[in-house]
Amino acid sequence: MTETAQTIRKDILAHKVTFSGSFNQDSQGFVKILVRTVDTDVVVLAVSTVQELGHVELWAAFGTGKDFRYISAHEISVALGPRKSRSLPIFHALTGCDTVSHFAQDVSELLEQRSVGVFEVGVDSQDANVTQAQLSRMVKQARRLRQISWCVTVVLVSDDPTFLATFADSSLKGRLLQWSTRLIIVTRLALQQLRPLMSTKYTFANMSVAVVAPSESNNIFGYHVYAHLPFEPHGAEVLQVASWTRHGGLRFTSDYPLFPEKYDNFHGARVRVAATTYKPLWMERHEITPDGQVVIHRSGMDYLLFEAVAEAMNFTFDVMPIKLWKEGLDLTSQRKALAVPVYHTFLYHVFEDMDFTVGYTYGFYCFAMAKPKLVTNWLNLYNPLTGGVWIMRIVVQFEEARSLSGVDCANTVFVLLLDQCVLETLPRQDSPRTLILTWMVVTFILGAGYRGSLIASLTLPKYPPRVETIEDLVNTVDKMTVMPWGTYFVEDFRQSGSPLFKRVADLMAPGLDTVEGLRQTLYKNQAHMEVIHTMQQDIADLFTRADGTTSVYIAREKLLPGLSGWPIPHDAPYRPQLDRHITSVIMAGLYDKWHEDILVLARRQSQARRRKAELRGEVVEDQDDSDSSNTLRPLTLSQLLAPIVLFTVGMTVSVLLFLVELQLPNTF
Repeated sequence: MTETAQTIRKDILAHKVTFSGSFNQDSQGFVKILVRTVDTDVVVLAVSTVQELGHVELWAAFGTGKDFRYISAHEISVALGPRKSRSLPIFHALTGCDTVSHFAQDVSELLEQRSVGVFEVGVDSQDANVTQAQLSRMVKQARRLRQISWCVTVVLVSDDPTFLATFADSSLKGRLLQWSTRLIIVTRLALQQLRPLMSTKYTFANMSVAVVAPSESNNIFGYHVYAHLPFEPHGAEVLQVASWTRHGGLRFTSDYPLFPEKYDNFHGARVRVAATTYKPLWMERHEITPDGQVVIHRSGMDYLLFEAVAEAMNFTFDVMPIKLWKEGLDLTSQRKALAVPVYHTFLYHVFEDMDFTVGYTYGFYCFAMAKPKLVTNWLNLYNPLTGGVWIMRIVVQFEEARSLSGVDCANTVFVLLLDQCVLETLPRQDSPRTLILTWMVVTFILGAGYRGSLIASLTLPKYPPRVETIEDLVNTVDKMTVMPWGTYFVEDFRQSGSPLFKRVADLMAPGLDTVEGLRQTLYKNQAHMEVIHTMQQDIADLFTRADGTTSVYIAREKLLPGLSGWPIPHDAPYRPQLDRHITSVIMAGLYDKWHEDILVLARRQSQARRRKAELRGEVVEDQDDSDSSNTLRPLTLSQLLAPIVLFTVGMTVSVLLFLVELQLPNTF
């Protein structure tokens, strides 16, 4: 609390003493009193004091200019009642609110006035279930008031420990409080009765709560203000932070403000988080020591991020073992775990059970498929030149040859086309000689171009087009595998208004992990869906060849944009600190650097394993090496099929002609 705020509160209490004294002395014989003021503090004090003056009308001439008006303090005091009227100064002193403009019982009035709401739940001679139902409705209405306000202080008045405990549970379940929402509990319970409530109830122990209880001293009438501090050097404790008396005002008894900051420093406390291996975000490696103990070594992008946050907030953590992420989310929503320190995508149905930290990365959900392979084609020999070039070569050479020198010239041109020797005598006319010379040059150029194109097609073959878009995906694959948690996305896609995503939902088959799903894409017409970081890690780790190439690829178009953060409990009071430290690490570029380092290490290790396997003559079954781009490799059937087909056709024709010649009579 600032010095200015403390001064204001002391001035208010000083006004209260002077104000009351003047009334007690000057109101004798008067039935109406008018006070001129422009300070709302005086109006509050007038409402709280008028009933002590007897039958007196107390008016406040309040405001200036067009906002000037007369306020009937005595009528407001009668409407509120003695208890509420006398309680106004202490509420005003603690909250620092300079506007107490309206008291309402109906939440519809609160939504219109946006001011003060007063709710009352009776517990005398009433069934506990009825009280619980009334309390739940009250919490719901109060939460609506909080949601439309930017600064809210909730004041709870009760002397019943059971009611206070029930309110703590109902407010937590109804999400009444956030860290920015202050809760003031005014009670006459003794400190011994308050300690168990403040230590065991999550709302009182961890939220921004101040408890105002009567002083236990018999000599001085006043109140003490208590707060629960969950993380202190010597453990959690209930601490008196201030005291208030009628004449002494508000006095601080510790170095803490009325509403202490509880989560800037955990003072080395141990907290629990829920996580399991999920490469490259959170990776665990178990090592057995010589004495038989199991040591867990952790690494990963999110592990390093959480470790940095833990160091900044000064806490250590224990990892609660889980098998499925749903278990971790359940533990977090039940507040048994501080968080799930592995990013999850923001999905609307998850927000029903928990909140998220700041979105610090995009965990794009993408799909991967096997790289297309060369298709065996007998036209490979024809492909280096287009069909138009072949046709124009044949048409031009024969037409021009016939127009100049007849069949003999055409035969000569054809022989040159086939790169054969010209044994016959060349024509003696100038025009055929010019044609043949020109054609020889053209044939040389076209032949050289053809040979270059053929060599290029053999060394750099043209692969079939890849599936890169969602539309291509649904029109190509038979199935898309996904991890077991993919059932969430199946439901989301089916509820989507896009026909394309509904078709994606029909293709999805949850139940396979990423490694097995990627392996199946190598020999089945299917794809696999996963978070891009995990997909990149598995491809680098298990599907990278010795030369650095991969047998699978990640499509360019993503299925979901995937803004992601850590799941945390609803209205977690430590979220501002988590967000601040996460943002600091992200802005420093450390998160992306960790990701790059992990990928580079995985690729190097995979390439090293492949090289060792090749030297030993072993076959790695994790991937298909049929299209590997090694420096030395033999020509495949897809590349030699065209010459084989031509050779077979030529031999067949030659044999048939030979047999025909044998059957013909010898005419020579």
